[in-house]
Amino acid sequence: MSVTISVRIQKAVTRLFATKYGVLGSLLTLCGVIGLIEFVLNPGLESAALAVVFLVLAMVLLSVHAGALHRDRVLLQTGCPVTGQVDGTLDGVLMHSGPVVYKRHYSVRFHYAVNGTNYTGRSRFSWTAPLLPPDGKLTVYIDPADPRRCAVDLWAL
Repeated sequence: MSVTISVRIQKAVTRLFATKYGVLGSLLTLCGVIGLIEFVLNPGLESAALAVVFLVLAMVLLSVHAGALHRDRVLLQTGCPVTGQVDGTLDGVLMHSGPVVYKRHYSVRFHYAVNGTNYTGRSRFSWTAPLLPPDGKLTVYIDPADPRRCAVDLWAL
C-alpha cells in the first residue's frame, strides 16, 4: 500500500514539474503565497497587489501546463501506437549543491515514422533517469490527424 502511495506522489510531483510552465507556475505560486503572508503580517496595498499579480500569473501558467498534460493523457489513451526508436536522453536543469553539480531531471528524445515520413519527438521531463529498453524501442502514441503530436509514457518503459 505504501509503495502505491509513494509511486502516486512521485508521479504527481513529476507531472507538476513536467514542463517549464509547470516549474515557473509553481515558483510564481510560491511567491504569491509569500506575498499573502506578507500582506497578513503587514497589510498594505503594495503587498496585496504583488501577491495578486504573482498568483494570477501562476494560474495562467499552470493552466497552460495542465492543458499540455491533459493533451498527453488523451494521446496516451486514444492515440495510435507506433514504434519509436530512442535517440538518447536530454539532460534537464543542472542543479548546484555547494561544489557538487548534478542533473535534476531528464527527457527522452526519440524518432518514429508514420506513412514513410520521419518525425522526432521529446518526452516530458522526468525527475529520474528513465530505464530505457536495451534495444531502444518504445511505443509512441500519435494523433492520426497530426502525426507531429505525440506522447510517450516513461512510466511504462
